[in-house]
Amino acid sequence: MKLEDLNDYKLVWSEEFDGKSLEDTKFSLKEDTAPVKNQSGEITYDYCGCERVVTVKDGKLILNCFFDKERNCFVGPKPVETKNSMSFKYGYLEIRARMPFTHGAAPSMNAFAKGALCGEESDVYYSHMVIATPSEGQNITNNIIKEYENYDENHPFYEAAKKSVDTSYRAQFRDVTTADCFHSRYTEPVMDDFKTYGVFWTPNVIIFTVNGYVNTRMNLTQDFLRPSGVEGFKVPHYLQFENFLAVDTETLTKNEGLRVTEKDVETQCPMEIDYVRLYQKQDEGELNIN
Repeated sequence: MKLEDLNDYKLVWSEEFDGKSLEDTKFSLKEDTAPVKNQSGEITYDYCGCERVVTVKDGKLILNCFFDKERNCFVGPKPVETKNSMSFKYGYLEIRARMPFTHGAAPSMNAFAKGALCGEESDVYYSHMVIATPSEGQNITNNIIKEYENYDENHPFYEAAKKSVDTSYRAQFRDVTTADCFHSRYTEPVMDDFKTYGVFWTPNVIIFTVNGYVNTRMNLTQDFLRPSGVEGFKVPHYLQFENFLAVDTETLTKNEGLRVTEKDVETQCPMEIDYVRLYQKQDEGELNIN
């Protein structure tokens, strides 16, 4: 989907990252980020907001990771988000970014309903859009998710994926393929290259694109994975970008060959955001700015 196909849409909000620091932008750091620990209780990955990992330079937001030899752990940037500054409902969102596709890199661009400005918080679940994240090396994947905080073990909905050790928190993924809901895989070379990621969101559909080509389509006129329909995807969402480094998951712990090394991080390209632009159609959509 190309922008020229959206003639009725006008630019209503943008961030070009022309300042000198994060404070000059419309984004801020997510503060409630706990460090990642291994089974022995040792910190293996920690978050911070220092200039070494979060910088604004040459018109780009740069999110990087490094290995802290003194603390013997990896350090990465706290997620940056518009939770306190902007939320939106419907429109065409365009993000030009370069994402690290290297060993251990787990960057993501997301939109969340929980806590969004003017959001109508659902009693049953919160909605979550995975705008773009790498999968299986060179693939770009997208998804929409229902996140349940007050999970009832006896609740009759379909298979749920455990998201944390807290059994009250579950998520359900729209990971199905039908004539009106499909996933494809964007497989052009992505390392060290900027791509334009798009989200076309209307009351009836969410379409994720890469460089103008449709990658995933979600039909919002039909329910998926009970209960409560798709009402959660008809409320404002805020944006969040994260360059996470998967250094110690259960799989990595069992297989030394999969562990991320200091050399991996040294050769890892950072996650870079060139711009974020939101276009909306008159009389369709919502924009909330603080």
